[in-house]
Amino acid sequence: MIKVLIIGDSGVGKTSLLLRHTDKIFISEQQNTIGVELKSTYQLVKGERVYLQIWDTAGQERYRALTKPYYRGAKAAIIVFDLNKHESFAHVREWIAELSRSADKDCIIILVGNKSDLEHHVTQTEINKLLETTMINQYMQASAKDNKGIGNIFQTVAELAYYISQRDSSDTGQNNAITLKKASTIELDSEDPSRDSKNCCLT
Repeated sequence: MIKVLIIGDSGVGKTSLLLRHTDKIFISEQQNTIGVELKSTYQLVKGERVYLQIWDTAGQERYRALTKPYYRGAKAAIIVFDLNKHESFAHVREWIAELSRSADKDCIIILVGNKSDLEHHVTQTEINKLLETTMINQYMQASAKDNKGIGNIFQTVAELAYYISQRDSSDTGQNNAITLKKASTIELDSEDPSRDSKNCCLT
C-alpha cells in the first residue's frame, strides 16, 4: 500500500482528476474539498498489484493546519496546477517546500498541469525551468474534463513506487531500472486504454 497525496491550490482540479480515475465521473461544478478525502485503487505493475491510498487534500490556506499531519508517511505526491492560472503554477515551489518539511524524505513528486483543454497561460519554458531546479520526478499534462492523461498519472506513480521498493529491498540496494532524477515531460493527447484498464477502484 502506497500513501499518495494530491496537493495544490484550491480550484486546480485535484478532486476532478481523482474522481475521473476512481469513479469515472466528471462534475463541472465541483465543490472545494474541506480537509481531506480518501480513495483507494490499485494499479498493475509487472503483473503485481500496487495499491494506492490516495489522500485528496484541501488547497485553501485556512485548511493547511488540518491537512499537514496527513503528509507524514507519504511515499508519493501529485502536485496539481492549472495551466490556465499562472498563480497556481507560481505556488508549486511552496507545495514542494511543504512536502520537504512533512512527507517522507524520498517522496516521489509528480507535477501535473491540469486543464490542458483550456488556453495555456503557463509556458513550457517556465515549466522546464522549474523541472531543472527542483526534485520533481515527472511532469505530465491532463484534462479532467476531456478525460485525457489521467490513467497515466496514477500508473506512473505506481510504477515509480514499485521500482523504488524493489531497489530498496534488493541485497545491494542498487537497481539501474529507474533513476528518479531528472524529470521528464509527458504530454498526452488521449487516454491510454491499456493503462486505464489496469486499475480498480476499491472505495
